[in-house]
Amino acid sequence: MSKSAASFIDQIKASYQEVVKAESGALPHAIRCGEFLTLAKENLKAEKGGKWLDWLDTNCKEIARETASLYMRLAENKAKVSKAKSITEARKLLPRAQPRGRPPTPTPQLGAVDPQPSNELDFEDEVEALAPDELFTVLVERWEDQDLEQLVKLISEHLTKKKLAAPEISTARTNPVPAGSPPTPSTMRRV
Repeated sequence: MSKSAASFIDQIKASYQEVVKAESGALPHAIRCGEFLTLAKENLKAEKGGKWLDWLDTNCKEIARETASLYMRLAENKAKVSKAKSITEARKLLPRAQPRGRPPTPTPQLGAVDPQPSNELDFEDEVEALAPDELFTVLVERWEDQDLEQLVKLISEHLTKKKLAAPEISTARTNPVPAGSPPTPSTMRRV
């Protein structure tokens, strides 16, 4: 891997534009774009130049994260999807999304220690690259209900903490308003 991740930006963008222009027959272009995205990601890791999704957001703004993930999965499964007539049809042929670099495991438990050594950065990148619906599908298929409930609780607590830390807008009135009257922008002030 002698190239830098940045050396693939023009090829990624050109391949993506071919997908957009192609309408029907876009699958080969999507696979090609996925190949360049994969090369850029691999080179970014080799360069230790930052997080993949941050790089993608900065350098390929026109490509949604979910689209990039799909194209990379199409490229990875090129032999399996090459006979499909469309990207939608090819997507249906893809294996269920699972983090790469790890074999499928039976029902992971929250807080369980993974007995196999793994590269946590790869796992983290894969989880970040999954679309929310793909991540949801993986979790529902592999986790027990009580583990999902625990995850929901943790996410809820996290969002509550973030909400409490956000600046509040005061609804204190600066001018007296008769009771029952709705507040107007002129009767409210920001703190």
